[in-house]
Amino acid sequence: MTGQAQLRQSKRAVGKRPRASERKSTVGASPPVKPVVNALRILKHLSALHRPDNVTNIARSLNLNTSTCFNILRTLAAEQVVDFNETSKSYAIGLGIAQLAHSALSDGGKIEVFRPAIEEIAQTYGVTVTLWKLMDRDRIVLLSVSRSGAHFHIQMPIGQRLPLFIGAFGRALAFYRKISKQELRAYFAKVRWENPPPFEQYWRDIQEVSKRGWAVDQGNFARGITSVGAPVFDRGGTIRHGLVASMFQGQLNNETLARLGKDLVAISTDIKGFF
Repeated sequence: MTGQAQLRQSKRAVGKRPRASERKSTVGASPPVKPVVNALRILKHLSALHRPDNVTNIARSLNLNTSTCFNILRTLAAEQVVDFNETSKSYAIGLGIAQLAHSALSDGGKIEVFRPAIEEIAQTYGVTVTLWKLMDRDRIVLLSVSRSGAHFHIQMPIGQRLPLFIGAFGRALAFYRKISKQELRAYFAKVRWENPPPFEQYWRDIQEVSKRGWAVDQGNFARGITSVGAPVFDRGGTIRHGLVASMFQGQLNNETLARLGKDLVAISTDIKGFF
């Protein structure tokens, strides 16, 4: 074979791309680690069960070898991810799972730095102050709750998810994202409110954010509940979190609500860029 022929053949070989069926993906190429997979299956099973269960039932439900299941459960119990009841010889989801989840939801504990200031707001105004995080393009998730010492207060579970542009924080978010009136009208029609405001009122509430930096929801998202919300920006000026103070409707007059809104904006300014 001449040198030129060899060069042409070499170029064809280099330029030839393997078909999709011939290419091997590096993602997922390694086989899964079976004990890890089985441990996760056990945790999901116990979580869905909502009650303790014994080794035999768990192994049967998941089609696992009983001895293997027992060894995994014993390890998970030692790590406090599951709890073992000596009397009933049963297992249930343990506190360790909640601690892991809380750590993940609280942005690695950064919330704790600002918790005293947030709790001071809750105590001063007798309200519940919550910190929310944007999770995806249409949901926010609750990260932190600070309550006042009042006998009656608003209660919300950590991890609760809500639609993006609903409530007080939703109004503030809609303003700073410059969502068009047409887009919001379409979104507004799909969201469930307990006491939906007229759309034009909702739109006016959003425009009010330009004057004060915070928004208010007067019993629309949840009947009988007033909330005040302010956005929290990251270093790049994008909203990633939101602070919301919730109270019973009529609990605070308009003047006090305005002071509360300004205090939330002040804290959100301090937090800016921290997350």
